[in-house]
Amino acid sequence: MKKLSTLILLSFFATAASAQIFPDKKLHVSVVPIFSYSVGQLGEEIYYSANPSKRISELEWERNIFLFGANADIKYRQFKWSIGAASSLFEQKSGDMRDSDWLNESDYSMKTTYSVGTNNAVANYELTTSFSYDFDATSFVSFSPIIAVMYDYDSFERRDAEGWYSSDRKHWWYDDSSTHYPYTYWNDEKGRYVTRRLAGIDIFRHSLFTWLGFSTKIKPFSKVNFDFEILLSPFSYFYAIDTHHAKNTNGEWWEKHYKMKQLSYFNFLSLSPRVNFIINSIFELSLETSYTFNFESARGSLFLDFWEDDPQDEFYKSGQDSGMSLENFTVTLGIKIKIF
Repeated sequence: MKKLSTLILLSFFATAASAQIFPDKKLHVSVVPIFSYSVGQLGEEIYYSANPSKRISELEWERNIFLFGANADIKYRQFKWSIGAASSLFEQKSGDMRDSDWLNESDYSMKTTYSVGTNNAVANYELTTSFSYDFDATSFVSFSPIIAVMYDYDSFERRDAEGWYSSDRKHWWYDDSSTHYPYTYWNDEKGRYVTRRLAGIDIFRHSLFTWLGFSTKIKPFSKVNFDFEILLSPFSYFYAIDTHHAKNTNGEWWEKHYKMKQLSYFNFLSLSPRVNFIINSIFELSLETSYTFNFESARGSLFLDFWEDDPQDEFYKSGQDSGMSLENFTVTLGIKIKIF
């Protein structure tokens, strides 16, 4: 009973102190636990050095993952600061990863190599922060310019895959003459059947976006309101390392690393409608969808740490362009808890 009385007194003094510090109640703080499912694809491209407009290789990593996290909103009068973090928390199957090559320099449209396998999400993180200011157009419509920064980290791996390789690089990947993997053959030297499989591929990518845009809030009912947000990225930066596991001429396993850096300007757009259900003065339920995509591939440089089948001591600039693309659709469920 004594502990309960002490708790009540502390709550009373905390409330009184809050009323003294924020007598006009213009400061509002809330936290929003979120659960989301993201469907999309990360693309990476490599181009011919002699003809930078033509692709020589493209990898498509499907990004179909669950994310868990929380946002925090701090609002004082019309100003609002939001921060958020989300993580995949555990490894997940993330759709497929497709690898394509166009190796016929006499016909750049001919896809000579194609493979597809299960994509595994190893680690995925999202960090965001934004600032906005609310302008009340009417009693039920407001407009808010926004400036934001977002950082994403994605790590994937493909281990088991099926592939078709044109043996002379002059036929389509589906031609009858193409080699199909995996395949099994009799090895006289080993005296047994041997199965040849495609080696694994890994990637990790850092993505940094800056955003400018606005949101509009419509409050047609006392318990339901709608938000629509549109953001354009004036500048974005990407850094990725793609690792191809392979065997050298001696049959020893080693790793080929492709390092890619890209800069992009006014090339990414994000659209986010949201509906909010006000449960009471403390809790609010929100359902948001967002669609983020690029207009064209972000271009940059490609660096390698190997020459043919020989590893190098450090990365060197290959003289080829690299590219990246992004398309992502996310559905997010959030529960806003108003602290004060």
